[in-house]
Amino acid sequence: MLIDDTHINPYWLDTRNDLYNDMCLYYNKNNNTLPGKGMFVLDEIPNANKIILNIYFNIINEHRNYLTRK
Repeated sequence: MLIDDTHINPYWLDTRNDLYNDMCLYYNKNNNTLPGKGMFVLDEIPNANKIILNIYFNIINEHRNYLTRK
């Protein structure tokens, strides 16, 4: 299962508008976290960061393998 609705920090937002400014304020006041279901999931899963890093590592390796096969 993948939940992709919470940015890791406000700097990942595509635009720099009022939403961006609000997210920066929230991020700085709330222990470097943003609101969203993705953050709730991370709080509930033990070792969530390790799991996420393993997923990214596997995706990058698969992509690298795909590119070298061409």
